[in-house]
Amino acid sequence: MQLNNMHTLEATIELVTGLHIGAGNEEMHIGGIDNAVLKHPHTLEPYIPGSSLKGKMRSLLEWRAGVVGDSGGKPVDGKTLAHLQGEKLTAAEQIAKLFGLSGDSGNEDLTKRIGPTRVSFWDCSLDSEWASKVKESALLYTEAKSENMIDRIKGVAEHPR
Repeated sequence: MQLNNMHTLEATIELVTGLHIGAGNEEMHIGGIDNAVLKHPHTLEPYIPGSSLKGKMRSLLEWRAGVVGDSGGKPVDGKTLAHLQGEKLTAAEQIAKLFGLSGDSGNEDLTKRIGPTRVSFWDCSLDSEWASKVKESALLYTEAKSENMIDRIKGVAEHPR
């Protein structure tokens, strides 16, 4: 397979509700936050990792294709593709061609047919103008609050607090 061309898409994400992308803490404190917000190691500004954007895009496409239940809520893999038929199989294969399959698909022919990942995502940092205004105003980039993990299939909190 040969690379013939590349396209770049750029966008601005506007948060209208809270967003939490966690970063593990080395130690827990009583009453402390068990999963702090991920921050850039140099600027200490929160950001969205490209891997999180890629995972969300893939998840949304798999929901739209109706294959989330077939994959047990996990990204479509070789085992899922082996059990799909018709339009679901076609859609799932297109998604797999965009985002790739894990290296342990267990089916070399399938891996060759799907080929390499065709999309890349970069980290999404804060708008520099907005970040400067927040810094000048001595405001915080984030707030601390309790959160829940949501089960993608059931749509309910797994660990309500």
